[in-house]
Amino acid sequence: MKKVKVLVGIFTLALMLMGLGYAAWNDQVEVTATAKTGILDVTLTSASIRDGAYYGDLQAEPDTDFRLSHAFTRGTVDYPYTDDVGVYNSGDGLVVTLGNLYPGSTIRLDAKGINNSTLAVIPGGMEVEFIDGNYALFEAIKAKVEIQKIGGPKFTIQDSSFGRLTNVGENFDRMKSQIQDRTTGLVLNPGDEFAFGTEDDPDEDCFIFVVPKNLGNEFMNEFCKFKIKINWVQWNDAA
Repeated sequence: MKKVKVLVGIFTLALMLMGLGYAAWNDQVEVTATAKTGILDVTLTSASIRDGAYYGDLQAEPDTDFRLSHAFTRGTVDYPYTDDVGVYNSGDGLVVTLGNLYPGSTIRLDAKGINNSTLAVIPGGMEVEFIDGNYALFEAIKAKVEIQKIGGPKFTIQDSSFGRLTNVGENFDRMKSQIQDRTTGLVLNPGDEFAFGTEDDPDEDCFIFVVPKNLGNEFMNEFCKFKIKINWVQWNDAA
């Protein structure tokens, strides 16, 4: 009997030394995942200047005909105007040249774009950058600016009181909380389009630039060139 007890004790000790009997079972599960980054690409697809040759009636009264007051200019307009007033679409921005203008003239710019990204985007800010010409003229120009999602919401950055062109960025920032609202903001999913439009003429998409009527002769034969950009950021549907 004592011999059996001794053998059991030796066997138990052997199991303990081997790690058996008191060891816990364990298992390891490995998860392998692939993270893929998206592409952010919002591109301007069209940009053009409207002139009075085909926009509105040049003989109409400017105080009663909205289309005339927002045409390229009053008076006869021939098509070679692009040497002085034109727009160049650089894909991610609009390069605008304004020149040979008189006090009180207005310029209408149409612009549209598309979200070619693989993810949803939302405007993060706007910039207007002076490039060349008369900086004082650049500072004097006013603008009405509205941006809209095609088939969706529209937001007024600067209204018909025509704030200065140089104030577009800070006025956008004032509207940012509305523009970036998670349910009613200007969210572009892949393939969605955006444009610039006016509440007075909802079927058209544009900026409207105004040369103040009180400009002096020192601005005669002057021009300014500037770039307009929208900075787009990835949009996450988070509360």
